[in-house]
Amino acid sequence: MARLVRSDTYTSTPLQPLQMDSKTKLQTVVIIGGGVGGCCTALELARTGKFNIHLLEKNPELMRETSDATPGRLGLGFHYADKNTALYYLHVTLDFIKRYGRFRQEIGRQQSHPLRRGRYFIMKDSTVPYRDILETFEAIKEEYSKMVKEDPGYEVVGPPENIFRILEPHEFEADVEIGKVHMGIETAEEFLDWPSMREYIVQQLEQHKDTVRVRRYTKALSITACDYGGYVVDSVNVFQGNMVRVSTDIIVNASWYNISKFNKMLGVTNAKRRFNRIKALVIVRLSEELANLPSMFFCMGPYGMFCNKGDGTGMMTYARETNIAMTSSSGELEPAFLRMYFNLSDRDKHIRGQRIVAGVSKFIPALRNSKVLKVNIGIVQNFINEDASEYGFQIGNLGFLHDPTKGGIHKRNYSGVEEPMPGYIINACMKLIYCFDNAKLVKDIITRKTG
Repeated sequence: MARLVRSDTYTSTPLQPLQMDSKTKLQTVVIIGGGVGGCCTALELARTGKFNIHLLEKNPELMRETSDATPGRLGLGFHYADKNTALYYLHVTLDFIKRYGRFRQEIGRQQSHPLRRGRYFIMKDSTVPYRDILETFEAIKEEYSKMVKEDPGYEVVGPPENIFRILEPHEFEADVEIGKVHMGIETAEEFLDWPSMREYIVQQLEQHKDTVRVRRYTKALSITACDYGGYVVDSVNVFQGNMVRVSTDIIVNASWYNISKFNKMLGVTNAKRRFNRIKALVIVRLSEELANLPSMFFCMGPYGMFCNKGDGTGMMTYARETNIAMTSSSGELEPAFLRMYFNLSDRDKHIRGQRIVAGVSKFIPALRNSKVLKVNIGIVQNFINEDASEYGFQIGNLGFLHDPTKGGIHKRNYSGVEEPMPGYIINACMKLIYCFDNAKLVKDIITRKTG
C-alpha cells in the first residue's frame, strides 16, 4: 500500500491516511484538479471500493473555474463541421442524457418548446461550404437513427427524423439579420442544468468521503517519479501555507491548463500536443419579449452564439471578443497568459461583455440593449495535429482559430485521456459533457493495472 509521508523540511502536518478496514489494502490514487474531470474521476474510482483517493483542488470549492464558467448546451454535434467530432460528441451526449437526463434545463416543457430546441444559421460567408455542413448534419441524423434502432433507450431527444429540420425563412426572419444568413436549421439540442449537475457530483463525493479525501485550498507544486515505482506529489495549502507531501501509486493529472507543466516536470514527451485558449462568455438580462427566444448559433466561422437559459437570462459569445488569448506552450504557461486569466479587472470584463453583446447584435438585433450581468472567463483546450506548427502565445487577432485547415484546432473527436507513463494518467476533459465517459476510461486503465 502506498504511504503518506512527511518531508523533514516541512513544519506542518501532512495529509493523514483515510479511515479504512485494517484488513483491506487499498491502492492510493492522487487526482490533481477538482474540476469536473477530476471530480467525476474520483467518484468513479470511489464506487469501485478499491482505492484510497486524494482529490487536490487549489480553490475553496470544487468545479468553480472553467467547469463553472462556460457550461452550456447538451450538444449533439451540430456545432462542428468535422464529421468525426460531430459523431463523437453525439455519442457522448446521448450516453449522458440516457443516464442523467434530469440535468436538462427545460425538461418540464414539451419537446417542441423553443427553449428545448437550438437553431443554427449557416452564414453566407461560412468558412465551410453549406453542402459540407449539411452532409455532417445528415450523418448525425443517420447515426442517431442507427443508435435508436439498436437500443430504443437512446431515443432521448425525440424521434430521429426530428433531430433537425431546415427552417423556412419566415420562421426566423423576424429574429435574425436575414441578409447575412444562407440557411436556418432547427435542432433538438437542449441546455444543460449545470448547477443541478454540479450539486449532484458534490453530494455524491460527500457520500464517498470514507474513500475520497477532498483537499480544498491544496495546490500541487511538483510531481516526482520514484526509482522504485510510484510518485511523490508535493503541494501547498494556499490558505494555511503548510506544505504537504503524498506518496502514491497512481496519479491522475486533471489539472487542465497545468497539464503540460506537470508533463514537462516528469519529462513526458509522448503526450498529445495541446493549446489553451482564454474564452470570455457574457451573461445578460433578457427583456420579457425575448423570454422564449430560441438559442441561436451562427456558423461556421468567426461569428457568435446566444443561449437562452430559460430564467430571464442568456449567454453570448462573439468570436472576435470572446477569444482573448491562446498559447501552445509545452510547459509553464506564460505569466501574461495567467494574468489575463486570473487578473482581468471587472471594468475590463464589463467592457468586453458590452463588445460581445454588440457583436452578437449584428446577427440578432433584438439583443442590442441586453444588460450585461456578468462576464465569465474560462480556458478551452484542444489537441494540435502532429504536423502543425507551434502557435506560441498570442493575444487577440485569433481569427485563424476558425480556419478548418489549421492544424485540427477545431476538432474534439477524442476524450483527452492518455497514459504517457505507467501509473501517470492525463484526463483532459475536452468538453464538460465528456466528464463521465472520461472517468470510466480512467477507471478502466487503473483497474486493468490493479486487477
